[in-house]
Amino acid sequence: MGEYFIRPTSSTSVYQLMLQKVEPTVVGGKYVIDDVTFVAKHKEVSVTKTADKTSVTKNETVNYTISAEIPTYMANATDKSFSVADLLPDGLTINPASIKVQIDGVDVDPTAYTLDTTATSNYTFKVSVASGDYTDKWAVNGGKTLVITYTATLNDDDTTEVNVKETNTAKFDFSFYPFVENSHKEKTATYDVTTFAIKIDKYAYNVLNAGDKSTKLANAEFSLYRETVGGEAADTTSLPGVNGSFKLLEEGVTTDEHGVAVFSKYEANADKGRYKYYLVETKAPSGYNLLTEAVEVNFTTTDVETTGGVYTVEVPNKSGVQLPATGGIGTVIFTVIGIAIMAGAVVLLVIYRKKAKAKEN
Repeated sequence: MGEYFIRPTSSTSVYQLMLQKVEPTVVGGKYVIDDVTFVAKHKEVSVTKTADKTSVTKNETVNYTISAEIPTYMANATDKSFSVADLLPDGLTINPASIKVQIDGVDVDPTAYTLDTTATSNYTFKVSVASGDYTDKWAVNGGKTLVITYTATLNDDDTTEVNVKETNTAKFDFSFYPFVENSHKEKTATYDVTTFAIKIDKYAYNVLNAGDKSTKLANAEFSLYRETVGGEAADTTSLPGVNGSFKLLEEGVTTDEHGVAVFSKYEANADKGRYKYYLVETKAPSGYNLLTEAVEVNFTTTDVETTGGVYTVEVPNKSGVQLPATGGIGTVIFTVIGIAIMAGAVVLLVIYRKKAKAKEN
C-alpha cells in the first residue's frame, strides 16, 4: 500500500505526471487490496504528409505539406522540446527558400525555432523547438496544428527512374514523457510520387490490312507538348489540327530501327484532370507523309500499372506524295515535270506546223 509513481515506457502519446494511491480495506479482520483501475492522462500527437500530385514530370515541382499536432506539455515538465524533419530521396531537389512554418495560416516567428537546411543522412531539413522556446512561445499553441510547406523539383539525374517511387519521409520527434530528459518518441509519415514514360510505336499503315503493324519506321522525329496550367506562359497557341495554349516539353526525339521513340520522366497527365499531352511529328520517314494532326496522349496511373510505367502510343504513317499542306517537296517535283512536258509539247507542235507549211510550199 502507498502511493505509486507510474511512468509509461512505450507510447506515442504525451503523458502527464501519473501518481496512483493504493489503500487496503479490512475484510473479515484481514487487509485486502482491491484491483485498481485508473485513466492515464495523455495527449495524442500526430503527423501527416500530403502533396498536390502523385506523379510528376522531370524538372517540375511538387508542393508538399507536413501537418503535426503541437504537443501539450505541462508547465512543470522538464523536457518540452520537439522537432519536425523531412528526408527527401535523391530524385527530389528541395528549394530551401520555399520552406514555410505556420500556425492557423500565419507565419511563425523565426526566432521561435531553429531551421536546419544542411542535409544529413537522417533529414534534408529540420525544424527544432527547444524547451525554453516552448515555454516562452509555443505553450499557448499546444494542441494546434503546425503546418510546414515547401516545394521540391523532380530532377533529371540518373537516380530518377521511370516507375520508381520517390518517397520522402516526415519525422515528428517529441517528448512522450516530458518529466524525464530525453524520453523521446518518433512518429513518421510518408508520401510517394512517381514518374512515367510515353513510348511511340511508329509503323507503316497497311492499306490492305489495317491490323498489320509489322513494318516499323525509323527516323521519324517528334516533339512533345502539353496544355498549359495555372496561367503559365504558352510556347504556342496552335498545334497541327489543335488550337489552345501549349507548352513545349521536349523536341527532336527520333524513332529507332524498331520504330520506337521514348519521352521519359513525365507525370500521368489525367490525374486530377491536369492536362493532356500532344505529340507533333516534325519529320516523317523517307517516302511517308508527315502527320497533319497532333496526336493526343491522355493516360492515368491505372493505365501504366501493368506496363512498367510506360504508356505506348501507336502512330501509323501512310506512304505517298506529300500534299501541299504538309510542306513537302513532292508536289514541286511533279509540277516541274508537268511544266517540262507541256513545254516539250509546245515545241513539238511548233515543229510540226513548220514541217506542214514546208510541204505545202
